[in-house]
Amino acid sequence: AEPGDVRAVVVTGSGERAFSAGSHVGEFEAQRGPGGRERLELEERTSSRLAALPMPTIAAVEGNALGGGLELALACDLRVASSRAKLGLPEVRLAVIPGAGGTQRLPRVVGLARAKELILTGKVLDADEAARTGLVHEVVPAGEAVSRATKIGEEIAARGPVAVREAKRL
Repeated sequence: AEPGDVRAVVVTGSGERAFSAGSHVGEFEAQRGPGGRERLELEERTSSRLAALPMPTIAAVEGNALGGGLELALACDLRVASSRAKLGLPEVRLAVIPGAGGTQRLPRVVGLARAKELILTGKVLDADEAARTGLVHEVVPAGEAVSRATKIGEEIAARGPVAVREAKRL
C-alpha cells in the first residue's frame, strides 16, 4: 500500500498463546554485558519505529504480553486485550531491566507510581487489572482481540486522515 493509504495498523501475535513473550529467557545469560547490546538495540529500534508510525496503531493482545512483548504493545497507541491475556514487565525477576522503552512508555500510560510498582516488582497483571490501571483500553472475550482492534481501526480509518495523523503527532 502507499503510505498515505494506510489509516490504522493492528499489531498482533501469531496464534492465541502470546501477543509476544519478549526475549528468550534462556539467552539472557549469554547476552549479559556488551554481547547483548545488539539484541537490545534491535528491540528498542523496533519499538521506536512502531511508536513513530504516523498512523494510529492498535495492539490486539490475545495472549501473554510480557517483557519485550509488553514493550511492543506499549509502543502502540491503543491496546485491546482478550480476557485470557497476561501483561507485565517481569525482567527484574530475572535480574535484568526492560530495555525496549518500557521504563519510559509505561509511566506515560499508567502513571509514575503504578509504573514503578509494576517495573520494580515484576508483577504480571491479568487483563481486567490491566484495564483498571489504564494499561489496556478494553478487555474482550477470548479470541476477539483482533476482531475488536480491527473494528477500532476501521472507525479511525473512517475519519479524516490528515486530522487523525496530526492529532496523533500532537
